[in-house]
Amino acid sequence: MILELNNINKSFINNDKQSFAAVKNVNMHLGKGECIGIVGESGCGKSTLARIICHLTYVDNGNIFFKGRNSTRLKGKELKDYYKNVQMVFQDPLSTFSPRMKIGDYLMEPFVNFKIMGKKEARKYVGDLLENVGLSKEYLNRYPNELSGGQLQRVVIARCIGINPEIIIFDEATSCLDVSIQNQILKLIFELRQKSNFSSIFITHDLAIAENICDRIYVMKSGEIVEVLEENNIVREAQHPYTKLLLESSLVFS
Repeated sequence: MILELNNINKSFINNDKQSFAAVKNVNMHLGKGECIGIVGESGCGKSTLARIICHLTYVDNGNIFFKGRNSTRLKGKELKDYYKNVQMVFQDPLSTFSPRMKIGDYLMEPFVNFKIMGKKEARKYVGDLLENVGLSKEYLNRYPNELSGGQLQRVVIARCIGINPEIIIFDEATSCLDVSIQNQILKLIFELRQKSNFSSIFITHDLAIAENICDRIYVMKSGEIVEVLEENNIVREAQHPYTKLLLESSLVFS
């Protein structure tokens, strides 16, 4: 098992200065090369959980085990190594970029920061990365505002896979894109998984999309996991009323 979450809890203070639980007693696991889905409506806590896994938000209590080791509270070099191995693709690709940074510099940044390679070697490598996600090397000299949303998301994915992480989290990574572009990005993710065998967590509000790419689906409501779907036929397997409601919404609107 590459990742295990045991009784993860996280609370925040709202505008009325009252505490509310964003994540409650969440347990889940992820195997090597596996893709799991976290599905729920906006505000259910799934993005908070993703940030906890990435160590962008710390838990109140509970434990995160990465490759069998308790990785709940990491600092210094251990945290930097964790960031290298656990990457996230966010919902809005444009927010990931500095408007003054060319695509080539954006792609090279982690390889230089993690001291994986020198700038000259990195320049050639990131050109190959772009081609792996269906973009030509000429995009290296372009600025983010010159690319479409789908192209920017391909660049973000290229940067993630380039440092060979063991886990990639896709947090609503297709929801800001047109339906036809969504399908292209989903196909790209599937193809890259086949090539690189990285483990992945796919976060979405759409059960139908999750069913197509995930090995197991965790349904989340109000911060809790209310159902786990492990078969290929979620229409038959779904038992919880909330899961059935999500399923009906997917079938109608997707």
